Amino acid sequence: MNLEKIRSKKSLKLVTLLLTSLLIASASAATLYGMNITGNVTVSAAKVIWVKGTNGNVTTTISGSSATVDLTVVNGTAQNFTDCLYLENLAAHSYTVNFTTITPLPGASFSTSKMLIYTNATGAYLSSLDLATAGATSNNNLLPNGADGVYSLIFEIVAASNANSNSFSVRVTYQ
Repeated sequence: MNLEKIRSKKSLKLVTLLLTSLLIASASAATLYGMNITGNVTVSAAKVIWVKGTNGNVTTTISGSSATVDLTVVNGTAQNFTDCLYLENLAAHSYTVNFTTITPLPGASFSTSKMLIYTNATGAYLSSLDLATAGATSNNNLLPNGADGVYSLIFEIVAASNANSNSFSVRVTYQ
């Protein structure tokens, strides 16, 4: 057996294998298509915002998309809290706004507990939200843009004579 012949056959097989691999790789590379995505993310301020009122009997705190109103009521006395919280549309278009009571005030402690929604520019009554019923809603309220794009939120509370301090929460969504 000729050792040189064996080496030559192995070399020929190796060269053939390499050429075949290169041919397959170039054919695969020729049919490979590519696509790219580029994008930008622009961060802007919210277009619907809370605005604090000037009612000295209410402590209103705003932090981003959350507003907290601290209302102090007297047992058995009806109280309306005006000029404490506003919802303003800064966008160039209208929104549909929905209010939902998430955490209700206990009905036994409060004979009346409502959030009244008014158009601030005209004072027109739009709707009310029952703050004593979980899941209560005030839906499809049109919040226009421009000067009319502000809701005035008024809280009407009547605490029973035996009421204790409680809290409530409302979810506001818009689209």
